[in-house]
Amino acid sequence: MLSPFLLVALSYLIALLLYSLGFSNLFPSLTIKLLVFLLLFCVFSFIAHWLFRRSFEKDRPVSANGGIRLSLSALQKTVVALYLGLILEFVHARGIPLLGGTGSYTTFGIPTFHVLLMTSASFVSLLIAAKLCFAKKHRIQLLFLYGATLLIFLLVVNRGLFALSVGSGVFYWLLYRYDQISTKIKLGAVVLGILGLYMFGLFGNFRTQRDYHQISTITDTAIMMRVGGATDSFKESSIPKPFFWAYTYVASPLANLQKTMTDQDPKVSADSVKGFFLQTFIWDFISKHFPTKNVPQVSQISPELNVSTAFSAPYLYLGFSGVILFAIFLLVFPFVYFLLLHTFANKYRYLGLATLCTIYAFMFFIDFLTYTGLSVQLIFPFILEGVSQTKQRIRLRRAEVTGNICKTTVKQAREEQ
Repeated sequence: MLSPFLLVALSYLIALLLYSLGFSNLFPSLTIKLLVFLLLFCVFSFIAHWLFRRSFEKDRPVSANGGIRLSLSALQKTVVALYLGLILEFVHARGIPLLGGTGSYTTFGIPTFHVLLMTSASFVSLLIAAKLCFAKKHRIQLLFLYGATLLIFLLVVNRGLFALSVGSGVFYWLLYRYDQISTKIKLGAVVLGILGLYMFGLFGNFRTQRDYHQISTITDTAIMMRVGGATDSFKESSIPKPFFWAYTYVASPLANLQKTMTDQDPKVSADSVKGFFLQTFIWDFISKHFPTKNVPQVSQISPELNVSTAFSAPYLYLGFSGVILFAIFLLVFPFVYFLLLHTFANKYRYLGLATLCTIYAFMFFIDFLTYTGLSVQLIFPFILEGVSQTKQRIRLRRAEVTGNICKTTVKQAREEQ
């Protein structure tokens, strides 16, 4: 059984493995303290994965569609609504980010509305992917709708949410089908994953060339290798150069974390404790309204490589104590969340778990528990359950009213006779 613990452990181990290759001159050597902590965190994550499996392995779905009862028509209308919202944003920005002319992709969109639109689009893509897992008919239509939701992120040049949305769909499928997947399909998935990383590099080249106004071919990774400080050994190797994008994106967060720990020695105060809770546990669209007096900044190996793993914010506010507290939280939260799903949103529990798996799988990048675009989706299963329960109560009430009317009519007819 797949779990968030397994994914977070594997993601950090992969990051450590890539880091050890030393393909960037910008990466500092990891200290023993940080290396030991990360390895211990991975060990405890594997233990938590074992406990999670023992606790929930028998908690499998019984319905033929995995609890996703939304009709094809409802999904079609939802996707159309998403595109109407997207068109509204294009009109507001007077352009499409993918085609240029709208400024930075980070500032694109109508404030607040854009966040809601992207969050909804990501969750709808997960719903469609979940429906596809069990679909015996309308598969072509569902695949088209799934592609249409992912296209939204490409049009606004949001590679991050594109990858996260695909990840959620893949993790949902693995939660149900992993034991049934043949070795051939697993190998095919590895090949597709490698191809995806290569395409990620090509797309990165395209965007970077536009940002730096140095238009070339999409296979030209010269700008990224300069930004990422590629070593001569990598430049002279036979590794296709677009893969340097994946390498730097996975390994550079550890480099920034190490540089932050080397350069800074945080002091604990009332303001830093407040900042710790706001920046570590609260959605960013809320926490930004409660600024702390002194906002510490991550030390960066390069201005362009500015992410620093989920452990950076805890360290900046509380030092290594904050890192340990956050690690403990990460080891406890999935148990609490899945119990809540099981109790209050049982039909949609695997939608929530798939989202949580995505969040944990990318924790080596940033703290996605506070990233609104993804983490808000954790409450959507409860919303769906609430809507489902409300509809069921309305149907029962109507049936009860109809039944009472029928009984009254029959009684009146008998009285008239």
